[in-house]
Amino acid sequence: MRKAARNQQSLMIAKVAALLQSGNPFDAVLDEIEKMVKLLEEEQTGDDEQKDWCEKETEENEAMKETKESKITDLKASIDELDDAINCPETGLLVEIKNTEESIKENIASKAKETAAREEEKIVYHTTVKNCVTVQDLLKKATKALKRFYDQFDLVQEKKEEPAPPDTWEGDSKDMEGQKESGGKVIGMLEFILEETKKEEDEAHTNEEDAVKAFEERMKELAEELEGLQEDLVELKETLAEKQKLLGETKENLAGTEKDLKAVKKYLKSIKPGCDFIKEHYETRKENRKKETDALNEATDLLKDTPAYKAAVAKEKE
Repeated sequence: MRKAARNQQSLMIAKVAALLQSGNPFDAVLDEIEKMVKLLEEEQTGDDEQKDWCEKETEENEAMKETKESKITDLKASIDELDDAINCPETGLLVEIKNTEESIKENIASKAKETAAREEEKIVYHTTVKNCVTVQDLLKKATKALKRFYDQFDLVQEKKEEPAPPDTWEGDSKDMEGQKESGGKVIGMLEFILEETKKEEDEAHTNEEDAVKAFEERMKELAEELEGLQEDLVELKETLAEKQKLLGETKENLAGTEKDLKAVKKYLKSIKPGCDFIKEHYETRKENRKKETDALNEATDLLKDTPAYKAAVAKEKE
């Protein structure tokens, strides 16, 4: 037993040897050996359970750690994507909203500017028409006056059959003829100007009608454009609110996941020493226990085979 204790470096076997050396009764020694064998079995069961537990805990928490790390990567990618969708200086929602608001301002400014220009054109139109009407009225009156004057000249000519006038009238007659010819040219010029003025008036009416039509179409176009821009602005702001909310939730999720990952790592670190120990020494401890158990069982068999034990058993039966 002392040799086995030295070989196995076992305190249990050494204790059995000490009990034998002290002369303890065989039953007491055998009971002690049985307790030791049972204790070794319990220790091995504990190691088995600890090994299984470590493997299970390590596997589950390593898997959880990988899941958390993967989730963190995905969450960070989502945060970057959302941040880019919101804050990108070229295509982000904030710049789109700003550009849309600027477009709305430009639309309103264009409407005001074009409306003011239309009012100015309208004033010019009315002024032009008024001037044309005034000129036409004056030209008609002037033409009418000239025609009336030269009609009177024709009446004088018709009276030539009457007694001849003095010589001075002959000169006057020739002058009147020249005046009538010149007057005819003037009347023709006035009628031409009247006709051109009428054309100018008609052209002004036509241009005004075209301008009104173009203005109304332009106002309709600007109104439709404004309505579309306002709808886009509402949609963009709704999208921005949704993405900002999602960004906040994603950041909270990331913070929670990072906290969970930290806890998992801390837990793995806490069980690592014990689990590393059982993993490293499990087989050696199992083998040593087997040797101890074999040595104790062998001691039991040897003790039971001794004459002294047999005699003690026989005496007990007697």
